[in-house]
Amino acid sequence: CRSVNFKMDSTWSNPTIVLYVVTVLFASVFAFAAHRKNVIVDDKGIQYTITKIKKIPMILSFLALWILLAFSTCGADYDSYNYLFMNSHNWYYITQHHNLEVGFAAFQWFIYLITDNVDIYNSALAFVFLFLIYLTLIKQKNKIHFGWAILVLSTTFYLQFMNLKRIY
Repeated sequence: CRSVNFKMDSTWSNPTIVLYVVTVLFASVFAFAAHRKNVIVDDKGIQYTITKIKKIPMILSFLALWILLAFSTCGADYDSYNYLFMNSHNWYYITQHHNLEVGFAAFQWFIYLITDNVDIYNSALAFVFLFLIYLTLIKQKNKIHFGWAILVLSTTFYLQFMNLKRIY
């Protein structure tokens, strides 16, 4: 299993655990730094709370999570996903023979049109996964605390993504 420039076998090792914990902490700290609530008082004395997400800490939080997913070669089905990607030019083979979901197959096919590099494919898949989550959290910033949401994401669903890419 290789995560970012660490070469390891398929068992857990101290560098892997440290890398995961540091990534989660780094992303969470920057997510908390990104979340800002401002109280505004209008002319009538009514208070309004406006939540803003600061861009630089949010981007740093995103990059911390994205880099690990984009360059990690861990996951029970890592080789299977790469195999399906390398065969995504054969629509029948991946959708009928492997029963791959049409949306996921279309994503693979589109990336394969651009390049057959599995690292770019895995990077794009990780980007889409995180981008959609971050975009949703930004849109819900007045209802959900951005820092807590990233902490929950990174401690529950984030590492599972390495095994369940299609589902996510």
